[in-house]
Order: sequence, then structure tokens, then C-alpha cells
Amino acid sequence: NMRTKTVDVRSVYKIEKGIVWYLMIFWIQKFKLPFQFIWYGQWKKNIKSYKTIIIFDRVLSYKIISYIKKRNPECRLIFWFWNIVKKPLPEQYSRICEGWSFDEGDCKKYHLKRNIQFYFDLKTCQDNNENIDVFFVGKDKGRSDLINNLYTFLVDQKFHIKFLVVDKHKKGAVYTTTFISYTEIIKIIQRTKAILEIVQKGQHGLTVRTLEALIFDKKLITNNSNIVKEIFYKYNKHNIFIFDDYIDYVQLAEFLRKPYQPVSDDIKRLYMYEKWIYNFNI
Repeated sequence: NMRTKTVDVRSVYKIEKGIVWYLMIFWIQKFKLPFQFIWYGQWKKNIKSYKTIIIFDRVLSYKIISYIKKRNPECRLIFWFWNIVKKPLPEQYSRICEGWSFDEGDCKKYHLKRNIQFYFDLKTCQDNNENIDVFFVGKDKGRSDLINNLYTFLVDQKFHIKFLVVDKHKKGAVYTTTFISYTEIIKIIQRTKAILEIVQKGQHGLTVRTLEALIFDKKLITNNSNIVKEIFYKYNKHNIFIFDDYIDYVQLAEFLRKPYQPVSDDIKRLYMYEKWIYNFNI
């Protein structure tokens, strides 16, 4: 979906699974051995042909930054934090590479440039058979009490709920040990009326769950209070239920029973991949 006439997309590493993948992790991340470039993908053969290179934060080592810059010193190099920053760019790399993030808090804390969280126009595969009232998917991350309480209340209120909390050690109505592909998640979202999002403490930027709700015309239940700053919220806040440490369950039930109110395509385009590319001034 990201590949266009002017944008090429390549996997960072030539190995992505299996025993050899773990060998690569130990080589690059654990023992920090030399000659890490032997694990890089085929893109390294054409590295000099690119004017701008955007590196997503799913890399095992920041050394890839100096590798690229040494072989293509004229290119503009951007490091994109697509997730909350756990390990900021060391100074030796921030001098030769621009750091960007979608999260306002991380941008202030680590002196990063800010861009939108983005999504793709996947409306062509929309399924109108909405037989799930609320959908949640994610890891536990200390959210189990809240998730279980919400699940119990919504089921008691006769809502059709699908919560998938990926955890190998816990058992219960909301837990699963099975890996869920993103293709499967999209299929479930298509059949859903409202998406539940629970962000981690300190997170301010939009998550992919929010954009899924926006693009697929779904309601959103979220504890991200910063969402009130977004353009789509200002134009149509009736589709979004915001909660904090206290949840008004009566209001939540009323929110879910009200119909969805459409959002214009002009608003959605402000959060699309094309807009994200444009914001880099490439």
C-alpha cells in the first residue's frame, strides 16, 4: 500500500522468521557483532539511488543509520518512530538523521519533529454485516482489570462483544493464546460497530485503532483525552466516547445504542498515508 511511482518499499532485513531470524537478533542486538550489513535486504545494492530514506523504528540497531549515510552521504535520512519512543536516537545518529514521531509528548521530550499517525484507504474491502457491537484486540499491558470490567458490563447489557487479549498465561473469556494476523483484525473491524482503544499512560498521539475507526466508519471508545485536539473530533465528536479512570457505564451504553454519524472524506484524507508523505516535504 505504501509503494507508488516515486516511493519504493523494502524490508530492512532479508530474514524475517525462523531459527535464522533469532540468530540475526543475537548477532545484531544481543552481541552487537560487526558486519551487521550482511543481514540487510537487497536494498543495500541500490542505496545510492535514493534521495530520501525513511527508516521505521522496527530495526534491531541504530547502526543502520551510519551504514546508509556512509554509502549515500547526500541522501536525506529520516527515522520514523511509529511507536512510543522506548530508546531515543543517540546523539551520534541524531546529528546525521532526522527524528520524527506522531506523539506530541515524545516530540517535546526527545526534540523530534512531528508528523501525523497515518492509515490507508481500505474502504474497497468494507463489509456491511456489522454483528459485533464492541471489538478490542491487544496485549494485556496491565489493562486486564479494566478490560474484564468492561466486558462483564457490556455482556450484561446484551451487547455482542469480541475482546481478544493476547496472553499465553491467563485464561478467561477475553484471553487468547493465538496470534491474530492484521488481515484477520481488519475482517473483524469490518463487522464491528465500535472499537475499544486503551492507550498506555503517557501516550498522547493517535494509535492505529483510532484511525481504523475513522477510516472504516466505526465508533471509538478511548481513554486518550488528547483526541479532542484532532480535527475529526471537532467536526464529529458524537462518534467518540472518552473515559478516564472512571467510566460512566450508563452513558457508555447510551453511546453505543446511538447511530454512527458519517465523517467526510475530506477529513479522513488528513490522516492518510499520502498526507504523511507530503508532511515530510519530500
